[in-house]
Amino acid sequence: FLLAFLMLIVLILFFVLNIQFPIWPGFLFFLFHKLAFSVFFFAYSGLNKEQIFFTFALVSIFDSFSQITGELFGKIRLLPHISPNKTVEGFIGGAIITLLSVILLKAFIDMPILKLFIFAAEIIIFAFIGDLSTSYYKRKYKVKDFSRLIPGHGGILDRFDSLIAGGAWVALASYIT
Repeated sequence: FLLAFLMLIVLILFFVLNIQFPIWPGFLFFLFHKLAFSVFFFAYSGLNKEQIFFTFALVSIFDSFSQITGELFGKIRLLPHISPNKTVEGFIGGAIITLLSVILLKAFIDMPILKLFIFAAEIIIFAFIGDLSTSYYKRKYKVKDFSRLIPGHGGILDRFDSLIAGGAWVALASYIT
């Protein structure tokens, strides 16, 4: 949990301070970041189906309810220079609903409830980092959509950025413990 929290703090400071990379180092950073997440996401595919479903469900709930609560109640922009539509209220609302969903999804993971809530919070943090990093790359390099496969949704990577990061964390945490 501490690692996830520290990564979130570093990432937010990085964005708030608006640290600029020249194009090649920035691109290499993005590439390394996505490759590292991809390696662990590949390992994620080797986990048991209950862990995969649990992670997929939590990330989907977090993404969906962050958007819904942000649209309904959002006033305070979280990081407007990276992702102008993300709000503090959306993040908090998505996180609360996701954490409450853990109670319903507990049957899929054999873990004490307190540990399960901490694990879910870590998944939320990494899902958010994955989403923010993709948004950062798109803003920095003025890419509107990663593809036109899903019109109006920012492309295929936008559908999976949170799952790649959240799944990578679950794989890493599973192999560490």
